[in-house]
Amino acid sequence: MYSLNICMNCKELLLVENWDWQDVLGLIGFISERWCWAKDMCVTKWDCSDNLPVLNWELHTGGWSDNEAIARAVEKNVVVTNIFKMLWKRGGHFYYSIPANAIGYKLVSEYCKQNEISRQYVHKNKHKFDWIKISHGKQLIKPKKII
Repeated sequence: MYSLNICMNCKELLLVENWDWQDVLGLIGFISERWCWAKDMCVTKWDCSDNLPVLNWELHTGGWSDNEAIARAVEKNVVVTNIFKMLWKRGGHFYYSIPANAIGYKLVSEYCKQNEISRQYVHKNKHKFDWIKISHGKQLIKPKKII
């Protein structure tokens, strides 16, 4: 059984329109909390495209007016749309492809090479990184922000 989400108000839609593209994961989370039928219609999946890790994000409105309003707000976020939009299909289907490096994630091997550290150091200090495991046995990391 699905629960319907509360309609977004104008302030939240403006927030989506002006969301910082560097926090696209935050945007996806914010939207998925408000998307009707999010489990099936607001989908994210890590994958490899041309051996480069990408986050594929799909939005399907299903004809719900709230979902359509959110999708329009995302479309008004020019930076997100121009950088990440991959495909739009008639009937309210939006597909985005987000390169991992655009949102701060790198392959563990690449991160180690750039920072001249060993994989062993990274694995011993997992608490210092955000980890994502993707297909083909690859792992992505991003240093956590120190507050």
